Amino acid sequence: ARSGRENHEVLCILKLYAVLCGARMVAGQEQLLTELVGHCLSDRATLKEAYSALDFLYTLGLVDAELALRVSGQAVPFLLQKLKEGELARILLEPLLEVFALFALKNESTLSGLAFGVVSELTAVLLSFKGVRGIHEFLGSAGARAAGTMKRKVAVILLALVSKYYPDLAKRHKTYIVEFGLAQAQEEAQSGGLTVEHFLDAKAGLAQPAGSDVWLRSEYYKRAAEVFARDPILNLELREVVTRTAESLVAGEREGDSVEALLGSMMGNMGLNHHHRHQGE
Repeated sequence: ARSGRENHEVLCILKLYAVLCGARMVAGQEQLLTELVGHCLSDRATLKEAYSALDFLYTLGLVDAELALRVSGQAVPFLLQKLKEGELARILLEPLLEVFALFALKNESTLSGLAFGVVSELTAVLLSFKGVRGIHEFLGSAGARAAGTMKRKVAVILLALVSKYYPDLAKRHKTYIVEFGLAQAQEEAQSGGLTVEHFLDAKAGLAQPAGSDVWLRSEYYKRAAEVFARDPILNLELREVVTRTAESLVAGEREGDSVEALLGSMMGNMGLNHHHRHQGE
């Protein structure tokens, strides 16, 4: 058995290999990877191991989504169950949601197999991100705005998928979900949204900021930029997602509750109505 530190280092090296050589390098080690990731995301592992495993799964998910899904086994549902029970370490929440969103965009059945109680708790957690800016983001620390934007974008994507597969649950929070989505779509439009450099800074394990001259000759940086440029979370247009979600949430409702009415009234309220009470609680 390796120590937690060794597992962490192995995962960091495997991530480099996955970026530089593609999935073929790691595909031959699928059994070993499954055991390693399974251990690192179990109750027997340290937080550092779990964090590294989620980080590795995210990168592997961009390189080969099917392989990443297989290697992750039951680890993601296991961690989501821990979230429901209030036992998930705070530091693992955002990496877990990012991996889950990536997997769900690649294969939507990832979401449909979850227990209702888990989805219900997940929805409450996602809704709690609405309008929340951390102190670092508020102070404008380097990378904090992008990290906050990414966290909220992931939340809106997952709420859209919840709305598709668990419409009755989502309809209880209909106004709140659409308001959150619109606010994020607006933020994306005004700020130009997230760039591949934001993703590289957050996820590529770089020792210097993305775009620095030091990377001009780096083969790893060049490959990483190509890998993260394909990221579906980066490339998804939120306005489109929010419109589709609003349409699904008002489907079958009475006539006056059309999607135009819902979106229109909210667009009018966005500037004035930031202190909305929590709908449906």
